[in-house]
Amino acid sequence: MERDIKKRSLINMRHLIIIISLLLSTVLFFCVNPLWSGEPDISVKEKVKAEKNYKEGELLVKFKVDVSEEKKEKVHKNFGSEKIKEFKDLGIDDIKIKEGLSVEQAIELYSTDPDVEYAEPDYIVNAQVIPNDPYFSYLWGLNNANDADIDAPEAWNINTGSSNVVVAVIDTGVDYTHPDLSANIWVNAAEKNGSPGVDDDGNGYVDDIYGIDTYNNDSNPLDDDGHGTHVSGTIGAVGNNDIGVAGVNWDVKIMTCKFLNSNGSGYTSGAIGCLEYIRNMKNRGVNVVATNNSWGGGGYSQSLYDAINAQRTQDILFIAAAGNNGKDNDKTAFYPASYYLPNLLSVAATDNSDNKASWSNYGRRSVYVGAPGVSILSTIPNNGYSYYSGTSMATPHVTGLAALIEAQNGSRDWRAIKNLILTGGDNKPSMQGNTITGKRINARGSLACVDSPVFSVLMYPSAITPGTSTTLSALSINCASPVSPVTVVTDTGTSIILKDDGVSSDIASGDGIFTATWTITDTAYLTFSSPAGSETVTYSISSLMITTTSLPNGNAGTPYSATLEATGGVKPYTWSYTGSLPNGLNLNSSSGVISGTPTTAGVFNFTAQVIDVQLTTDTHSLSITIIDNNPTLPDLIVSSLSASSNAKPGSKINISDTTANNGTGSAEGSITRFYFSTDSAIDGSDTQLGERTVPPLSAGSSSSGRTSVIIPAGTAKGNYYIIAVADADKKISELNESNNTKAVSIRVR
Repeated sequence: MERDIKKRSLINMRHLIIIISLLLSTVLFFCVNPLWSGEPDISVKEKVKAEKNYKEGELLVKFKVDVSEEKKEKVHKNFGSEKIKEFKDLGIDDIKIKEGLSVEQAIELYSTDPDVEYAEPDYIVNAQVIPNDPYFSYLWGLNNANDADIDAPEAWNINTGSSNVVVAVIDTGVDYTHPDLSANIWVNAAEKNGSPGVDDDGNGYVDDIYGIDTYNNDSNPLDDDGHGTHVSGTIGAVGNNDIGVAGVNWDVKIMTCKFLNSNGSGYTSGAIGCLEYIRNMKNRGVNVVATNNSWGGGGYSQSLYDAINAQRTQDILFIAAAGNNGKDNDKTAFYPASYYLPNLLSVAATDNSDNKASWSNYGRRSVYVGAPGVSILSTIPNNGYSYYSGTSMATPHVTGLAALIEAQNGSRDWRAIKNLILTGGDNKPSMQGNTITGKRINARGSLACVDSPVFSVLMYPSAITPGTSTTLSALSINCASPVSPVTVVTDTGTSIILKDDGVSSDIASGDGIFTATWTITDTAYLTFSSPAGSETVTYSISSLMITTTSLPNGNAGTPYSATLEATGGVKPYTWSYTGSLPNGLNLNSSSGVISGTPTTAGVFNFTAQVIDVQLTTDTHSLSITIIDNNPTLPDLIVSSLSASSNAKPGSKINISDTTANNGTGSAEGSITRFYFSTDSAIDGSDTQLGERTVPPLSAGSSSSGRTSVIIPAGTAKGNYYIIAVADADKKISELNESNNTKAVSIRVR
């Protein structure tokens, strides 16, 4: 079989060279078109950055659950908007905004409405293609001498595909008349055999025989660019027919949805329309197992995220190009490939020596596998063939493999198909550290998978911030199945169990992605492990150092408290000291707090020592001065405070207070001031309401008074505090300067 395939390839190559040379000028036009994203030309990338990357005059708006249609229409009307279309199952409206209003302004308006969940631009996305290179070998990605291929002939000895399996190409369309594709194009029999101009199958589209075109809003997804046809040929050009090339599948059905125009550009709303059409057809019994998405660009779209996630509920994989910017998707997200969804599989590109293509995006935690993507020969419109390069070309190798896996066993769901793709690949140095699996796909390896575990950490905190919550997740699979248990152990021995149950932060059950929510504690490393493998994530730990450089003075007979501080190392710390602490003070070894009531005046010198869990130590010399506590000084406090418990904004209330001198000396006249606050602690943000003059007070005496104040107009309803501050101007030296305030609550209605 392999010799026969090679022989036919050599016969056809003479014709291919002629066709390719005739098409070269057309291909070069696309290569310099600035709308064609992912090219390594710096000037093009800078131009794209300078341009707006969304459709002017339109928004995608999602309302919250249970918001009525009448209320939605009222919101649109209030903002001068008009609904263009509705993705009903997702609850998303595509709207035309009021003339003269910018997209940014419209988003701000919708964001103020409590019934709106989100509003976002209709982002422009682009096909991911790189200029041709005509010197690479014919169909090397399926079979080549360097064995940098996907072992297609070896896989074809097991299965060559099935016409019962459908994959959808979401792209620039497909030339469904191409002689090397036409037999493998999905046909909507109800529309083909029905009446022209009639929606025979009642799916909302008239004459959608081969699919739909959401860019031109019609039912003719014929390719006017070439990108989608090229992608389709890699997935399923008819094999063993003595014509042109062979796809990964000799037999398959390719459903077409065009949302990119002749320049390779389109909108998020068009992609969503395609996804919803495909989901609808799956609901109607069409066996769609995967969509091919060789495109990307624009910002994060919650609408597109929701639409891809909805595919999961219909058992459909979303296979996406990682992008052609040569960037790390872990650091710089590239959508849709970077959405964290279990039914999404992102793909990097490799060359015919199994190197990562220099321009291919990558991501140790975000890109799953590599696949051939440099100088890939495939079908183009008008019965032609040409070489294209890009992660766009790598992606259909994976989509084709998904169809081949389903053809082998029709009972497999998206989980099993995805996991067999991931576990069946070949380990490659170029993919290690650049992809989740470290593999380039291998079709035979996936179809004949036996005991091939894959384990990889997916999500973990980038830095250790104790007390904050984070998500931990790991991929743990062997061939098609999840492998458990999966645990994470900290350096202090704390164990966290990750689960694959579809509950809480775990999006889907049984997919081999195990997840847990963890409240971070100090640790130098996290070790993830399962029977499928293990991986340790380490954190750089700064040197242990005591940061306390001095301690406050204390007064004999007065309670004292101060805390020793340190940074670095690995907590918890253990504190100790050598030398002398003041009589009556003690050091808490766990918290580093020095507290008690000193009994003797003097200067006390000691050396503090801290030890972390790794037995690293640091020391620092410190001293505490205790002052004789016999001087005669006043101590002003607000001993009582009362006010109306309820008030309205702008209304007058009376505040009654008693300011007392609890010290041993007399106090001069002072001011007691009143503040309005959202909490019971005084700070610079509080509003001054009024004040009263307090006469001189001898030791043990007090002064009571009543002050009328006005609650600030415009105050929102809620609970607030009236705070009184004795000696508000701090003109009197006191025994204790920290006990001058008192607060009472008040409710503004």
